[in-house]
Amino acid sequence: MKRRRFPKLDHSWATLTCLVMAAAVTTAVSSQTPSRASQVAGASILYCQVGGVGLQPPDDPERFFASAVIEIRTPNAVDNPRVTMFDLIDGRGVARARLRRVVDVFEFTRPRLAAEGIAAYYRNSTGNRPWNGNLPAGVSRLQIRVAFDRVPQRHDILDLRCRLTFGPHTVARDVDSEWPT
Repeated sequence: MKRRRFPKLDHSWATLTCLVMAAAVTTAVSSQTPSRASQVAGASILYCQVGGVGLQPPDDPERFFASAVIEIRTPNAVDNPRVTMFDLIDGRGVARARLRRVVDVFEFTRPRLAAEGIAAYYRNSTGNRPWNGNLPAGVSRLQIRVAFDRVPQRHDILDLRCRLTFGPHTVARDVDSEWPT
């Protein structure tokens, strides 16, 4: 029978391995459990696109639009929150186009397809349903489409930021893309 040279070292090595594995499992489980910070109320714009709708009469007041997907986190249900502001602002905070009206709002629930680009994913409303006007407690995603009061200068469009107020939250994000007209 062959004697082991360092039996205590083998035991220590096994103990260390178990501790490392336990720490890895604990970290994996805790990263999947929602933290208290993630349950705090807040909002963010996930994607913002702007564009026109093709040829229109020059006197048509609605010639430029935006579609933004926002994520709202609420610890409690909220009845009837509204979009009260949606502007395209430049780097100095000056509004280049202001909200004329909210065109529609959808609950953004559709899954992203494997080969789908990010712009196509957020632009497409297939599979989403009209929003009922209330927010449940937790995390909700809404696709908000608006019409602006004017068309910003062509060279400024992708240098602008979307800024919107939804309920008590005002959030902003750089314009991500312009859809073709």
